[in-house]
Amino acid sequence: MNTQQLQYLKEAVRLGSFSRAADALGLNQSVLSRQVAALEQEMGCPLLRRHGRGVVPTPAGERLLELAAGFLQQVAQIKAEGQAADRDLAGVFKLGVPMFFSQSIAPKLMASVQRQYPALTFVVREGHSGDLHDWLLAGELSAAVIYEPKRPRQLAGDLLFLEPVYVVGSRDLARRYGLDLEQGLTLAQLARLPLLIPTRRHGTRLDLDLAMKQLQLTPNIVHEVDALGARMLLVRDGVGVTIFESAGLLSERRDPHLFVVPVVSPPFFHKLMWVDGREQQAGAPWRAFTHAVKRDIVQLRAGLGDIDAATLTATL
Repeated sequence: MNTQQLQYLKEAVRLGSFSRAADALGLNQSVLSRQVAALEQEMGCPLLRRHGRGVVPTPAGERLLELAAGFLQQVAQIKAEGQAADRDLAGVFKLGVPMFFSQSIAPKLMASVQRQYPALTFVVREGHSGDLHDWLLAGELSAAVIYEPKRPRQLAGDLLFLEPVYVVGSRDLARRYGLDLEQGLTLAQLARLPLLIPTRRHGTRLDLDLAMKQLQLTPNIVHEVDALGARMLLVRDGVGVTIFESAGLLSERRDPHLFVVPVVSPPFFHKLMWVDGREQQAGAPWRAFTHAVKRDIVQLRAGLGDIDAATLTATL
């Protein structure tokens, strides 16, 4: 049980539905419902019951919220006092992030940090995995969100979440190859398609190479292109398919000429880690700051849905 789950339960009861509570909290509805379900499983009894098109608390849910009310209020007060003290935190914090953050996570993260820490200069630097790795080792970053390092002795960090990887292609190509997209594509099917993928500076490529090698598959690579924009032009022209992180495919999902499906059998995902730089800022205020940034990243990613529930539950 954690305060986040209690807060989700409280909002669902206050607003009378999962959908309204999710909107109020800025979350995907499935994320909120999974967290409440996890809380119910831990408590060993239902806390909410369906009532018409909404939800109402069970007697156990009412009792839990009654007992938790004072605790949540104290937590909110402590958090507010800590944030008031942290608003004076000054200096420069340089965070490296993967390229797919630019559309979905980085803008909201920067706005959140600016609100909470107005005296702090927060720099977000995007790069491919190889670049982030080099910048960390060179001391050019305070920290980075990076694919699981292939050399963990050099870079060790904390798991943030598992990021699903999806296949993107044109529907014309799907028809040419007779693809059944209902259940997604297996790695074996992906290996037979014309692939447009990044170079080995990119974590996506490294993870794909490893997954293919483990299954003794040889991918049909037709072009190596790092820039997603260039890859998507080739995809739309039907030259091939590409793979990308789910969180970075916001506009592509709405394009009627494209398909966006998960890699299944086996599931294919990236491990996204938080790795501190060599010259970390010391002291409790900075530790509280990095914890807040990690929490914001996970919550922003959770709000997009389609994330591994186990790592989300463990991190929030």
